[in-house]
Amino acid sequence: MVDKTKVDKIDVICQLRPMKDAPPPIGCHYEQAMQDAMDVFMRYGYRKTSMNDVAGAIGISRQALYKRHKTKDALFRATVKFWIERSEVAGYEALNDKNLSLENRLHMAMDIWCGQHVDDLRASPHSHEIIALANVQAKDMCHKLWARINRRIGEALQENLGEADAQWRDDAVLTIGVAAEGLLHTAENHAEFDQGMRAVLRLILGTYSGGTAAPAALGTK
Repeated sequence: MVDKTKVDKIDVICQLRPMKDAPPPIGCHYEQAMQDAMDVFMRYGYRKTSMNDVAGAIGISRQALYKRHKTKDALFRATVKFWIERSEVAGYEALNDKNLSLENRLHMAMDIWCGQHVDDLRASPHSHEIIALANVQAKDMCHKLWARINRRIGEALQENLGEADAQWRDDAVLTIGVAAEGLLHTAENHAEFDQGMRAVLRLILGTYSGGTAAPAALGTK
């Protein structure tokens, strides 16, 4: 006898995602499926995770999962792609929130893009494997993501500090990105990431005053 609950659920997961590359609406079953899939990869590591493990966590049959994702590699890449898209959109929303100061907008965006993942990564003994694999399987996506993020940060700095020197702005964008990525890998917990990121942003924004930057504070000539 066919389990109609599983059939209905996989239909929702497979069909809710639009034909275009835009991520599905927040709250739909696809989002939960991708969260469940990533949780499994983080729990067991990529090599030890089976499609059965993921299917069981999502609540669908293995056959239904294979119908959507032909291989474990394809599933992992789809999961990474989903979270890249999700965090990118949410970060832009924070960066564009005119009700917040520039420092708080930048801080919230970097927390969404990096900080929120720190505790999960530290809790998993397989985090290094997952990060390394994501950097390989989703290398192009990650590079393009950071290029877009850097452009948006530069635009936010330009909009709020219109007279800022272009070189200072470029250095500031680079410093913010490097600091966020470094803290993602080295901070012991989310609180430490938060504290470190806040200190970096205050230092960077403190080097700008009335259109004149203090390059030495950013390590430039």
